[in-house]
Amino acid sequence: MSKLDKILFIADKICEGRKFPGIQKVRELCFNDLDKGFAKVVKVTYDW
Repeated sequence: MSKLDKILFIADKICEGRKFPGIQKVRELCFNDLDKGFAKVVKVTYDW
């Protein structure tokens, strides 16, 4: 995936309207490291 693809995918999953346990930590990770944040978002989405 391109960087833009990852950003759009992440943005959809962590937008302000989303609520799930640990969302704030996922948001912080995404803002600090795009690739690690993307991997975490994919894992959280898959586990859900």
